[in-house]
Amino acid sequence: MPSTQAITFTQHYLTADQVLSPYIWSFYASFLIAFVFTPILRSVAIYYGIVDKPDLVRKLHAQPVAYLGGVAVFMGWLGGMAATQFTPMHMTELGVDDRLRVPLAIILAAIIILILGLWDDILHLSPRVKIFGQLLAAVALLSQGIGMELTHFLVNNVAIRIESRLGMMIPLGIIDWTTWVTSVGATVGLVVFCCNASNLMDGLDGLCGGVTGINAIGFVFLAVIIAQPESIFADSASFTEKINGDGLRVVIALALLGGVLGFVPYNFNPASIFMGDT
Repeated sequence: MPSTQAITFTQHYLTADQVLSPYIWSFYASFLIAFVFTPILRSVAIYYGIVDKPDLVRKLHAQPVAYLGGVAVFMGWLGGMAATQFTPMHMTELGVDDRLRVPLAIILAAIIILILGLWDDILHLSPRVKIFGQLLAAVALLSQGIGMELTHFLVNNVAIRIESRLGMMIPLGIIDWTTWVTSVGATVGLVVFCCNASNLMDGLDGLCGGVTGINAIGFVFLAVIIAQPESIFADSASFTEKINGDGLRVVIALALLGGVLGFVPYNFNPASIFMGDT
């Protein structure tokens, strides 16, 4: 008889400190970089006339306010992500690679949005070009599988309820196709909606930075909760992917929080700099 190999499985919970402590440098680095570079970029924006002029309708500030604050936030975010490349992940077992891996698609999509926003701040793009660029950023994420299973649990649960209540067996192919279509649509919609919602909030002192900071705190909280229950399997590849995903969510949120908090002191009323479309 062929021998079967049992799968080693262990379930335990990590503390919030165990999840956060390896990645806290991401927050420190992003905050420091954004805090230092925001006034520098403010001077650059004023020198080259990259400013937001009041219109007495939505833009009620008394005098022109510099843009490019978003560039400082991006620099802080990117620096925070880079800082974690020199520290081990929050949990390492089975002799696997203990370095956090950041998918290139996330960096590429962020750079596309940065360039698009910077271009708009300087040359004022048409809405069609902006939407096209945002769609391109969403496609960059999807190309590496990010967001491709966004609606997986929702679609599966709907299929299970239909089967249990109506007695209709939905073919697996239809479930997979529905998951693919809805996940792609939801990912594209989120990227486009969130980019434009942030841009619309950037006309009032402290509004966009404050709201983004609150969102980032929520993201950190959720990322830590998701990472706390850990299952260790004999399959080292699956284990590494799970731990890397958990750590990556924490790092992205911490880097965003640090970058925004480094910018916000210069954005309080009266604001001396805005994020701009970046």
